[in-house]
Amino acid sequence: MQQLIETVIIGAGQAGLAVSHLLTRASREHLLLDRARAASAWRDKRWDSFRLVLPNRYWCMPGMLYDGAEPDGFMAAREVVERFDRYLGKTRPPLHEHTAVRRVLLQGPRRFLVQTDRGDLRCRNVVVATGPFQTPALPAWRHALDAEVVQLHSEQYRNPSQLPPGAVLVAGSGQSGVQIAEELLRDGRRVLLCTGGRGWLPRRYLGKDITAWYAEMGLFETRIDEFPSLAAARASGFPQLAGDAALGHTLNVHTLAQAGAVLLGRAEQGAGHEIRVAGLQANLDAADAVAARAKGLIDEHIARRHGSVPPGSDDPWPLYGRGGIEQRDSIDLRREGVRSIVWAGGYRPDYAFLDIPVLDADGRPQHRRGVSEVPGLFFIGLEWLHRRKSSTLMAGDEDAALIAATIAAG
Repeated sequence: MQQLIETVIIGAGQAGLAVSHLLTRASREHLLLDRARAASAWRDKRWDSFRLVLPNRYWCMPGMLYDGAEPDGFMAAREVVERFDRYLGKTRPPLHEHTAVRRVLLQGPRRFLVQTDRGDLRCRNVVVATGPFQTPALPAWRHALDAEVVQLHSEQYRNPSQLPPGAVLVAGSGQSGVQIAEELLRDGRRVLLCTGGRGWLPRRYLGKDITAWYAEMGLFETRIDEFPSLAAARASGFPQLAGDAALGHTLNVHTLAQAGAVLLGRAEQGAGHEIRVAGLQANLDAADAVAARAKGLIDEHIARRHGSVPPGSDDPWPLYGRGGIEQRDSIDLRREGVRSIVWAGGYRPDYAFLDIPVLDADGRPQHRRGVSEVPGLFFIGLEWLHRRKSSTLMAGDEDAALIAATIAAG
């Protein structure tokens, strides 16, 4: 497959597909590679009951906006896949599936060598669209735990029947962690939840979905350069939320505790049957602080527009106490009846294939709006690539347009 081509896009998820379509519209030669299938994360790495947490109306791909009957609903994963399949049929990208990129090298100014398991490609531009969710983040010490305890990452979880009978430890309280914990509780499982500092938001407030307030206030347009660091920006993103077949519902560590989950601090270390945990109080404080800041911003916005926040309206902001929450420094898995662990601590970046010095000390790409300092090398689909919405389905058009235009102008 060795040949010279203008652009190679690595990754056929939403971001890669968007760039590909815009390059096609600009009549720019390119190839789109994916080690599995297009939109493979949506096909293969979502649990059975998964639904979007952003309302359907925010689906935005170049040339295809949401056209369904439920703009305020939340698509199931299979519906998302169906839309991507429609998009593939409409745009017909120059897609090479089941083509794994082994290495990308820079051989001269705007001269890249892309080595794949099906041969080599030489090109002038490389767009890395592998996304923010690459390699599961798993603690090294998990191997020291009792071998009888079943362990899997959230991307491997499908439904409660997949796990052995007994209690389940869910380690991580981001969106995946709290949603999986809720499903397990509804299945009648005893659930222990190791928390992090991820914030929460109510699903609805004063008659509107929380995302409607964010959109009205321009908060999805918040730029990365408005934060002191990427870490600060990332800490403000992806709050605990849930969608469902109706209008969604409020889900967070407090509602899970009310439903019977045992809240714990972050899982710090473990061996055998014991796992040390720490920081529950600080994690709850951090989560509640995110909610409090959001409420303050929305209330100020309403007051500016209407003079005051209407009292007694539908969907008041929920308030939670902390009575009955026990502070622990360790748990005994055997004593608690835990027979399985779902690791829901997210992902870490993995650019091992990129043999070009463009990563920072944390292994993340150095770029500005997806444009790296290496001419011809681009990144897209990352958290906070440019704005809060950058790694969501809301940003399918905007971020891709800049990169496609830069390539077309080059």
